[in-house]
Amino acid sequence: MLRSRVLILPSWSETHPSQDVLKRMLTTRLYPGPRDIFATTLHASTRASIGDRATQLKADHGHIVVRVAPGGDSYQVFVLGETTDARTVRGVFGPYTSQ
Repeated sequence: MLRSRVLILPSWSETHPSQDVLKRMLTTRLYPGPRDIFATTLHASTRASIGDRATQLKADHGHIVVRVAPGGDSYQVFVLGETTDARTVRGVFGPYTSQ
């Protein structure tokens, strides 16, 4: 069974993620431990629909880049701005240990 530490949601639609899907991603009943969830676009209507769980996302919009260290033992997640061609770094997360 996969026990993802990082989840990336390509959420371009107002129905992504649904409240039920996000609830399953966040529950520790499936597997213990932390998980970081990054969404590419979280629409205002989606945010209203999923409520407080939206605050548990590490990012709710932007280009998500995963950079793996040489040898593959770890990786980082970069969130880049999506509104200009500058692609400003909005956040850096990790390093995470590869499993």
